[in-house]
Amino acid sequence: MPQKSQDLVTGLPRKAVKKAAAAVPVVVGDPGKGISEGKRNSSLFRLGCVMRGKGLNKQQVLWILEGENKCCSPPLTGPELDSVVNSVCKNKQGKDPITWTVIPGLVNLINDDEILKYLLIDDTGKVYFTDYVDIDGKIYRPKQRVAFKMASPEIMKTEPVDPAELLKQTESFIKDHVEMPHSEDYLPLALWVGHTYFIESFDYTPYLYFYGPRRTGKSQAGMSIISLAYFGEALTSPTEAVMFRSAEYFHSALLIDEIKIFGEGGNPALEVMLKVRYKRGLFAERADHKLPREDDLLLFDVFGPVVISSTEMLDETIKDRSFLFFMQQNKSRKVEGDIDLVRAQDLRDLWTVYRAQHLGEKIPDKPWIARRRLGEISSPLYRTLMFMDPSREDEFKDFVGLSELESITNDMDSFEAEVVEAILKHYADTGENEIETNKIVKTLNSTWSYVDTTTAHKVKPRLIRMNFKPCKMKISRRNGVCYTEDFLKDKAEYYHLDFKDRETFETFERFPEVRG
Repeated sequence: MPQKSQDLVTGLPRKAVKKAAAAVPVVVGDPGKGISEGKRNSSLFRLGCVMRGKGLNKQQVLWILEGENKCCSPPLTGPELDSVVNSVCKNKQGKDPITWTVIPGLVNLINDDEILKYLLIDDTGKVYFTDYVDIDGKIYRPKQRVAFKMASPEIMKTEPVDPAELLKQTESFIKDHVEMPHSEDYLPLALWVGHTYFIESFDYTPYLYFYGPRRTGKSQAGMSIISLAYFGEALTSPTEAVMFRSAEYFHSALLIDEIKIFGEGGNPALEVMLKVRYKRGLFAERADHKLPREDDLLLFDVFGPVVISSTEMLDETIKDRSFLFFMQQNKSRKVEGDIDLVRAQDLRDLWTVYRAQHLGEKIPDKPWIARRRLGEISSPLYRTLMFMDPSREDEFKDFVGLSELESITNDMDSFEAEVVEAILKHYADTGENEIETNKIVKTLNSTWSYVDTTTAHKVKPRLIRMNFKPCKMKISRRNGVCYTEDFLKDKAEYYHLDFKDRETFETFERFPEVRG
């Protein structure tokens, strides 16, 4: 007979059993009023692991969990409880599950009452979600706090998806939130969202680059797209260590919104990542000087989709991997409201269902429809389109042709906008109606990547094209341009730039509180 201080089932000290039970989020109480649905499996599993770690056998674990299961609302069925016990007993050391989020065969993650679960497909093709999985005798569960978007439990009620209709719904969502320069732009944006759900099929992923002056809807465009993407998240204040490890662990779709990348005050680690992230098989190299010789050289697999929203010109290496959209001020206010998060969640669920329908399939290869880099970055979107709705092939080819023609014009406009912005800054700082060409060059190079530094020979033709008047500086007699205040106002309006005259600048200097 066990002593009074021992538990009748386990033979262990009762204090030890109570302490073990208290160590997990199990609510003990009246039957039907304890652990709520969505937390039952994880709570019983963790309690079982603690009991297993104390040396209990399978039958003893089952007896204890049967008692706790009565406190679940509703209780697990017999087969469900047996499954929990079997998983507990396979975890021989009685330890908590190992964290591994992106496991083989993952359809998506599910946020079920603030508990993150795996969405998987069983042997019969049925979709289900679970707190943990058994892989080679080890128990895994997903990381519980992540920044990226995922599916909802409502996905279990979703019917099979029509791919052509899904593309149209995605386009409609983007149109309702973003005003793009051309009507042809919406289909490739919807395809970009789609290709993130089949990223395993591709060796390349094109960057989306929304470029333009302030208040042109760049951030809204980026947030709208990333709210629909597979594992979409916004990069906020990235530290080097977190950025590289997160990219390798999750391969999430990143939004880089108004983060300075190049030049003085830029983020060189982010620049390194962007130069290799577009292509599978490339690695970002970093050094950890805490490790021994040679082991201190680390390689990170950071492959994954990227959206960039910025007033900053990209360097040529990254721009060649991007679809560039030169954003302008919205003509309609309808697109300037908050993003419809409920609708975005519904679309993520639909895309997840479509992914589940074709999980394990490879998107068929197709010949390139453009030359060189444009053909390379167009390929994933073109293959996605031909897999989902081949009837719209001509629409996409029109977009690619337009992109080829506009790349030169967009490069020219974006460069000229930065030249004008440098002159506006000089005028606001000094009130002078003249500026040396070399001063413009110095200002531009202070904000660019060292790879893309410009020269006076490149700036002078743009100044002439924009009708700035060449002149000699009054004091230094060096070459530059002259202008009037009205002329600068016209240029600022044309390029959607802020204009601050000398009086405004002086007001800010004398009364700093005005800035707030």
